[in-house]
Amino acid sequence: LIDQMIALCGLNPPQPWCCSFICWCVDQAAKQLGVTPTFQYGASVLKLWERNQSLVIPAPVANCVALRNEGTNSLGHAVGHALFVIGVNDDGSLHVISGNTVAGDATARTGGQVAIQDRPMSQFTDKGYGFLAIR
Repeated sequence: LIDQMIALCGLNPPQPWCCSFICWCVDQAAKQLGVTPTFQYGASVLKLWERNQSLVIPAPVANCVALRNEGTNSLGHAVGHALFVIGVNDDGSLHVISGNTVAGDATARTGGQVAIQDRPMSQFTDKGYGFLAIR
């Protein structure tokens, strides 16, 4: 299934797949609803951010996408992490679900699992990028 998610974004496995997980979920929901999403797919956090500027929202809400900037890797490529926001907790942290992460590690951006976690808001507000509505 992970290979199918990665292929949806035009890549060949193995690849980091947090963005592919987001795109695959949106794609599956759109197919079930019989709609064409406005949300544009991309294989990286930077591509999701750049392609979906019309969907940027100022603050997280349930059922949006959170995009975290992690700078660049050794090859100079932008890296980050993409997550679905399930909700905002009373303490301001985000209750999220993401792919290619590690259960129990609220800092992981790679790890081969789908996990539900609570992540501090500072992981998103201090690092750049932000939040996208799904339409």
